[in-house]
Amino acid sequence: MDDVMIRRVLVLEDHDATRAALVEALGRETSFVAIGVATRAEALAEVAKHSITLALVDLRLGDERGSDAIRELVARDVPCIALTVIDDADEVLGALRAGATGYVLKSDPLERLVAAIADALRGDVAVSSRVVRHLVQAIQPLDLPVPLTPRERDLLLGLARGLTYAECADLLRVQLGTVQSYVKTLYAKLEVTSKTEACAWAMRHGLVE
Repeated sequence: MDDVMIRRVLVLEDHDATRAALVEALGRETSFVAIGVATRAEALAEVAKHSITLALVDLRLGDERGSDAIRELVARDVPCIALTVIDDADEVLGALRAGATGYVLKSDPLERLVAAIADALRGDVAVSSRVVRHLVQAIQPLDLPVPLTPRERDLLLGLARGLTYAECADLLRVQLGTVQSYVKTLYAKLEVTSKTEACAWAMRHGLVE
């Protein structure tokens, strides 16, 4: 097969085990070759050496920003799908604004990832069904009786999904004490006194099902 006809999928993921698992899983597909790299510099080097058909980019690359890598890869005519572990509103919109043609969660089944690649190669937008909510809200925000900041909304969604304060801190990329402070402010806004009441408020106003 002519080299330029090979469909090469670049996997930019800094976690060694996750990168290896993705490359192995994608390597079982017969329609393309998967190449794993750990840094933005390595990704750009691969693009310079080979014809890369598409890149899967982890949005959390240690000290680097995955959205920056997406922006640079797209500038080199490499379509990108953002790949991450959370459906954070800011990350979803940030990745798409950087030029990503899709956003897929690592927890999505392999078939969904393969389908997303196929969608992107056809020029379609490939977005996990679990993050569509963020896109809808960005275009047509919910009419909430209490105005919430993006962080407060994400915190409420995290609590509604059953996340602990520590997990919410990781989600929002803040310290545990900061989350505890956010919770007090959020509860005061919603006029609730417990996580159960906050979750019920979120369900009542259409933030979660």
